[in-house]
Amino acid sequence: MAACLRAARLSLRQMECLITPSVRGRSSPLSMVRLLPSSSVSSSSPSPPSALSSPSAPSSPFVSAFQGLVSGKRAFSTADSPNGLCLVTRIAPDFTADAVMPNGEIQKVTLSEVYRSGSGVVLLFYPLDFTFVCPSEILAFNAAVDEFEALGFKVWGVSVDSAYTHQAWTRTAPAEGGIGQLRFPLVSDLDKTISRKFHSLLNNSVALRTLAIVDKTGTVRHLTVNDLPLGRSVEEALRVCEMIREVEKNGGKQVCPANWRRGEKMMHASFEGVKNYLGQLKN
Repeated sequence: MAACLRAARLSLRQMECLITPSVRGRSSPLSMVRLLPSSSVSSSSPSPPSALSSPSAPSSPFVSAFQGLVSGKRAFSTADSPNGLCLVTRIAPDFTADAVMPNGEIQKVTLSEVYRSGSGVVLLFYPLDFTFVCPSEILAFNAAVDEFEALGFKVWGVSVDSAYTHQAWTRTAPAEGGIGQLRFPLVSDLDKTISRKFHSLLNNSVALRTLAIVDKTGTVRHLTVNDLPLGRSVEEALRVCEMIREVEKNGGKQVCPANWRRGEKMMHASFEGVKNYLGQLKN
């Protein structure tokens, strides 16, 4: 328990790095971030005051990431994205790591064991526990666990926090800045190996909001990456899982056109199929 509390305090201190005394109680530093490249701002113009650029603000991975947003220095290093290869259509990089399970206990989990058991996996990478957009995403995906499982997919959360920080976060009520008990595992990527394998690591600090969907053969079928301030859509993740299932069911003979939804007509994967489908669209 003492270790959990220390881990929680560490994450809270990281979060507090974003809220210095000059802005605490007023506007959030997130609202002060300007998504403009540094070259678009005149060098003669004074920089707006920001907790992120304050010399007195303590350093943390989350602060460093947002400082990158302000400065425009957001390039990935070669270590962050090995060989620049896209993972889609490839077998997902395997890993074994500590995770906090739905029962609150810490145990080892292995990605390949899930798809070898006949289930797909939705990997939900996020920056840090005890922060901002992250709990809203975690709780939204948690509410949809039954829908994902009905489509044949498990949900796993992944961040660079320790398993003890995950544990402390799940033992804290949402009204107090936590997320409460979850219905899916939170994986600890403390050494950042998993985030690096999935090309998600930002400047060797935290994971971006990567959504990797792995099918029951272990193949990465979908990979999207959101910037730190941008939350993801559970509805879209479910739609992608449903498309994967439907294409698997028909052996790839039919494919999913733009904006496809459950129950809608699919397209035969042929030139005639394209003509027939497009010919029936309303102008």
